[in-house]
Amino acid sequence: MDKPIHVLAVVASQAGGNTDRLVGLVLKAASETHTGVSSSTVHLGAGPLDQARVESDMRSLAAADAVVLGTPMFRSTYAAVLKEFLERVPRGGPPDRFDGPLRAKAVGIVATGGSHHHFLGADPLIDVLVRYFGAYVVPPVLYGVIRSGGDTTLEPSLVEDAARFGRALVALGRAIRSDERLGDARAQI
Repeated sequence: MDKPIHVLAVVASQAGGNTDRLVGLVLKAASETHTGVSSSTVHLGAGPLDQARVESDMRSLAAADAVVLGTPMFRSTYAAVLKEFLERVPRGGPPDRFDGPLRAKAVGIVATGGSHHHFLGADPLIDVLVRYFGAYVVPPVLYGVIRSGGDTTLEPSLVEDAARFGRALVALGRAIRSDERLGDARAQI
């Protein structure tokens, strides 16, 4: 039987917001589809980071088997508090194989915005995760247009995409764990 897998969600906004809701659907699908999946969520808030929690958050990141990074999109880029968080994630260097907590780990990016105009703003985040940290990013980014106010019902196609994304994240995490060749990914120098 497969060893249990733990998914950590790092959400660059407040609990209960649109991004958190979409991340929650991803986590729900991941745990309902696969046995032995647990999850936890860290809410970074609007920033700046709570310095008292940073060390604990880094330990949680290192212990996770897969990670979901959730971010609202502002001015066609991901949230500044997520950038601040990633700047604190250790990367390591050549002597230690760039063995930071995101190296060779399955990472899913969940982004939300008020329109489709901002979906490409996640591309720099993909580049940082793959090239700088050596992570495996689940394609494509899950991007949801969620308008505040009024009807808070999510589009059925977005709910379906979130479920598919959660299943893919766990499958990738398990594949990485089961094949040492995938676990040998390295950050680009």
